Amino acid sequence: MSVSLPLSLEVDDVDGALGYQQLRLEPDIRNSGMGPYAKIIDWLNQGWSIAEYRHHYASNFGLGGAESDDSLILFEISFGTSAWASFWRLLLTLVSLQQTYRNELPVLPSLTFLDQVNVASYVVTLVAFVLMIRIGRRYAEVEEMEEGPVRDTLQGRLEGLDNRWALVVVAFSATAIAICWMLIPAGA
Repeated sequence: MSVSLPLSLEVDDVDGALGYQQLRLEPDIRNSGMGPYAKIIDWLNQGWSIAEYRHHYASNFGLGGAESDDSLILFEISFGTSAWASFWRLLLTLVSLQQTYRNELPVLPSLTFLDQVNVASYVVTLVAFVLMIRIGRRYAEVEEMEEGPVRDTLQGRLEGLDNRWALVVVAFSATAIAICWMLIPAGA
């Protein structure tokens, strides 16, 4: 999930004297950016952008005269949720779901399909937890390293591992669910 927070700056041109041809707002791209307080708790900063646009108004707003074009600066900050946080929320939902549906069933001598899926989810959670600790330590080591090709290579490997891990989780989970489905006894 991601969200963008736009900030637009445009001239308040009531009499039409400051149209696009007369006044252009030009962003200072080199010296612009975000300050240290531009953050939202538990959201990841995905970057920012700044650009000038030509804003065409297809109306004269009842003021007489022709339609107008104005210069517009749009500064935008993008934030997103962590894929890991979403993954953990899903597993917590599974735990709550298991507890809820188990309260309504009699004691069964074998695991249900959902029990088997939950076991697979718990295994993924445990492995992911250990992997996150390991990767977190490696990221801390990278932060302490001097700038250079060794640091860049290690950081690239860590980012690649982060990206591949999500695919491994999906593949393992899909395989585990398919196996659990095939192991459902006939007539159950």
